[in-house]
Amino acid sequence: MRLIANALGAPPADVTETIKSSGRLLAGLCGEVSQAKKHVEAGVDLIIAQGTEGGGHTGEIGSLVLWPEVVEAVAPIPVLAAGGVGSGAQIAAALMLGAQGVWTGSLWLTTIESDLTEQQRGLLLEAHSRDTTRSTSLTGKPCRMLRNEWTKAWEMPNAPKHCHYRFRTSSQQRPRAVHAHIRIERAPSRSTLSAKL
Repeated sequence: MRLIANALGAPPADVTETIKSSGRLLAGLCGEVSQAKKHVEAGVDLIIAQGTEGGGHTGEIGSLVLWPEVVEAVAPIPVLAAGGVGSGAQIAAALMLGAQGVWTGSLWLTTIESDLTEQQRGLLLEAHSRDTTRSTSLTGKPCRMLRNEWTKAWEMPNAPKHCHYRFRTSSQQRPRAVHAHIRIERAPSRSTLSAKL
């Protein structure tokens, strides 16, 4: 594993140091310029700017607006464009807007190697742009997912506001950071992998 991507906030200094001292690169996912700047201040090697079109946890700014804003704000740090990238035309658009490359996610869920069932893969492949919604139902943070009975229920007037995000306070985040250290230290380094090959 050569790259570790950090999301939902800039990485703590000790996590950044552990990752970098292991010879790995550190990326920071962001949904707005202020988040990208915080990742740069934390010492990431590259930024992944994810527009609201992206699957999973995502912000409110569209990719075509976000990508060039982040590229300009963090230059010369490399930026990968993410959020709704699923075709060659979208890759070309990202490159034309200044990104050094793209980061794709949801499209990989449609491969036979993913953990999704055949039915779930089919739903993703059949979906159109109007078939998604942003919901706070899973973690309390906005998450793009396919619209279904679950998301419709959470949109009802009598539904709870959202599930509480489990790791809101810094005292609760510390155990996650400790677990991140353990996973990083246990992961094979590049030199170990090369020696095995």
